[in-house]
Amino acid sequence: KLFDQNLGKHSAHVLELEGKIVCHEKERARLTDRKRSSEIISSYKARVTGYLQRLDVKTIRSEHLESPSGRMPTSGSDLPRAILAQFFGILHTMHKYSGAYVACPIIVDSPIQQDPDPDNIVKIIRFVTEERPGDSQLILGSVSLHEIDFDGHKIELGEKNRLLEKKSYRKINDQLGPMLEALFKKLS
Repeated sequence: KLFDQNLGKHSAHVLELEGKIVCHEKERARLTDRKRSSEIISSYKARVTGYLQRLDVKTIRSEHLESPSGRMPTSGSDLPRAILAQFFGILHTMHKYSGAYVACPIIVDSPIQQDPDPDNIVKIIRFVTEERPGDSQLILGSVSLHEIDFDGHKIELGEKNRLLEKKSYRKINDQLGPMLEALFKKLS
């Protein structure tokens, strides 16, 4: 009798696991479907192509956009703009097609690379501030915003190579010190 009870429990558990396997196999088939994959790549290519045009990158042909993991075949001042277009294309594609996408802060440090001309500087700053997925925070680190206004909180650093000014150290330490001590106590 005990054997039959245990067998019944285990049989029910096996049936439950088999049901989960079938669900996972269906989900895998959906995710790896050629039509869906083709749709994702087409959407990615269209978005990056538009971004490249917006950022005035004319040296990259459509066949270079077959894979999001591909290297952008350009150089000079076009390269940072091409990489920016590629990364934002990947972010938007993930946002659109991934059920597991988690909005994350987008950190762009020093987007003005390779000495672009003034028109491209404006395009880069506007692109970064306007094209982030709507549910993502943008953290933009730049020596200058080149007199371009955008919504958001701006932090201007007063001392070179310092995020925290010396005069604010004690006040911040008094605020964060107890929290850090409590954290370290929990961890030990």
